[in-house]
Amino acid sequence: GRGRVSIAHGRYPIPAPATAELLRGIPLSDLDAEGELTTPTGAGFLAVLVRGFTPMLGFRIDEIGYGAGDKEFEHPNVLRALLVTRNAAESEARGSATASASALASAPREEVVVLECEIDDMTGEVFGYVFNLLLAAGALDVYYTPVYMKKNRPGILVSVMVKAALADACEEILLIETTTLGVRKSVWTRRVLERRMEQVSTRFGTIRVKQGWLGPQMLHQKPEYDDVSQAAKEHGVPFQVVYQAALNTGQG
Repeated sequence: GRGRVSIAHGRYPIPAPATAELLRGIPLSDLDAEGELTTPTGAGFLAVLVRGFTPMLGFRIDEIGYGAGDKEFEHPNVLRALLVTRNAAESEARGSATASASALASAPREEVVVLECEIDDMTGEVFGYVFNLLLAAGALDVYYTPVYMKKNRPGILVSVMVKAALADACEEILLIETTTLGVRKSVWTRRVLERRMEQVSTRFGTIRVKQGWLGPQMLHQKPEYDDVSQAAKEHGVPFQVVYQAALNTGQG
């Protein structure tokens, strides 16, 4: 609907603030009518009870219900509700998607600290040295990104991801071991998969395989580089041969 509605705080445009909040993420249909067509109560029902929104295709209508309102509009003030059955294949696919979304929502979220600085006056050897120092100090990840700095100088953006308890130690490494005059520090959150390390037996020996799990579902797995590299050298075969052997065994 369109126009304004009177609430405790005065006259507000439609939809009212509470209704608009409840309608976040809900697709709205276009009906050019003067007045409030969706109330906070109606929006609340949609937000709480509805799992998803989709065009009315591929359904079998089982029941039909109507409810009429008291307010007069140019159109009939009637709400129609349909009880439908979705076709089996689509229902199964939707159920799988809902389960995955539910599992993702329950995946743990944790805080990490990100340290950053730009450097344009340091040699590559020092960058390599600092990289190893940061990892040894407990950094979760370290990466370098080419950037252009003031006076159009090519430089390197140093990014360090680390748990809060070890952030100060990594920050001191950057200040002491590099030429930077300052380090930025920010707190991020990240959602992580459960990580498991499995050992699989192949014709090239035992290889460790790192797996990422979302609830009961394994989403990713990757053979460990060091194990694959060593086995490839010992047996005189290409790296990819050992890698695929471990991957296929890990998939069962």
